[in-house]
Amino acid sequence: MKKILLFSTVALSSMFFACSSDDSSTPTEDNSQPKKRVVVAVLDNEGNVLNAQSADANTTKDYVIAGSGFQHRVLIEDFTGAWCGWCPRVTQSIEDLEKTDNDKIIGIGLHNGDKFAFTPHENNLYTAIANKIGVDISKGRSFPFAVLNRAEQWEAATSNTMKTNQALALAKNNSEIGIKISSELGDTSGKINVSLKFNASYSDLKYVVYVVEDNLILAQENYTSNFGGKGKKKEFVHNGVVKAVNDVNGVTVTNSTSGSEFSSGDISVTYKKFENK
Repeated sequence: MKKILLFSTVALSSMFFACSSDDSSTPTEDNSQPKKRVVVAVLDNEGNVLNAQSADANTTKDYVIAGSGFQHRVLIEDFTGAWCGWCPRVTQSIEDLEKTDNDKIIGIGLHNGDKFAFTPHENNLYTAIANKIGVDISKGRSFPFAVLNRAEQWEAATSNTMKTNQALALAKNNSEIGIKISSELGDTSGKINVSLKFNASYSDLKYVVYVVEDNLILAQENYTSNFGGKGKKKEFVHNGVVKAVNDVNGVTVTNSTSGSEFSSGDISVTYKKFENK
């Protein structure tokens, strides 16, 4: 996920960037600097995402209550690269959703072929999801490729946008699964703790933990009319860039009965330090 970097003082002071968490920023926070977050998804026994949540790094985000359950958010996994000229239509659609329905979706970017490449996990996950949802990649991979809750491919509406209603159709008023996230993340390593609460009983659940980073600058090819029109965008801000994962296919949840609470314990993560130059 990414967007054009605006240079005017007014634009920078009012910037709200894609793939941000629900946590409010303080007036003194510098949103022009890279910022890490943690994204957690809970998968059912078929590998579909049941719920997802995002939290700023080095904070604790408690369970978010919604109605009789917990906040529900749809996970959008965008397989992308700075070389991919049609990928900005996915970015544009995620940003559109974040402006109107940020409490319902979480978008993350799994890069390949650029300096933010998430190897080898991006290729492995692309292949696994494509096989799962019936996308034929026998003749090679195709981009843009974005998936909703690992259950279906996000379809294009036009050459510039995706079908936002398709993503919102998967959103629910609440979830029976709550997600709590805490982390201590440094420049290249850290630890994360995830807790899950259940209002219903489940079997064979797994959870995936991503470390992502916002506000990373890298030139982006653009064949769409988004972001000021066609042409390579030299000062392009990439958000939700995946840096680390516990296991892209998920780690087993050992207790998911109604009324119970599961804790992952400390999850150690390491990752590259991305530089804006």
